[in-house]
Amino acid sequence: TGNFSGQAQKDYQALSAAAKDWGAQSIFSSLEAAQAQEVLASRGMDTNQILATGPGIMALAAASQIELTDAADAAGSALQQFNGTGLTSAHVADVFAQAAADSALQGMDLAEALKYSGLQANLNGVSFEETAAALAVMSDTGMAAESAGRYLGMAFSKMAKPTDAARELMDELGISFYDSEGKMKPLAEITSMLQDRFAGLTDEQRQHALTTMFGQEAGRGMNALLQDTDGKLVRLTDSFTNSEGAAQKMA
Repeated sequence: TGNFSGQAQKDYQALSAAAKDWGAQSIFSSLEAAQAQEVLASRGMDTNQILATGPGIMALAAASQIELTDAADAAGSALQQFNGTGLTSAHVADVFAQAAADSALQGMDLAEALKYSGLQANLNGVSFEETAAALAVMSDTGMAAESAGRYLGMAFSKMAKPTDAARELMDELGISFYDSEGKMKPLAEITSMLQDRFAGLTDEQRQHALTTMFGQEAGRGMNALLQDTDGKLVRLTDSFTNSEGAAQKMA
């Protein structure tokens, strides 16, 4: 510590002590814990944020059976994507664990899908839990995690900025993705509305409508969500919202 002084030395000492504690209290070594701290620091976290994030990423890594650095990257990415929402690493870990228990999203699948959809979801006011639930529903149709993430992210972009043709069709069908205050409606409400408006259309008309509003690829993603006719999106959103302790239990 001779090269450090003042606050920098205090930060170094705090992180070093935490790495030793994390190693002693988990299946991971102190070196692995220090490497995870480095990943979190590279994402712009300060010492206090790293110290607060540690227990969550250890639970995530143990529950998902992944490397601690991978868990740090996944949790750090989710926290950045949903910045400003009050999301914590502990809750991220719990949702990852609950998603693995409730759906086909296993291990790093959710992290992979969120790379392509998390930021767009947050920009549109969609919660972490509902985004994860939508990705889980899409995954349960057999869709790969990366594809689900890309399609959902594209869909959010199309809903935020529809083309002229899409807007004309939406007006014709009485479809609006936003409420009177300009806030995006919950995904479950949007999918229910689309199911209702498409009820009288032929398969060809339905596919044309999805492609016009969302584009070919995002339309596939929305079509997967529209296959949910028994409320799975709502159930998973509730399950993820109330998943406290899931990571520790699975670990």
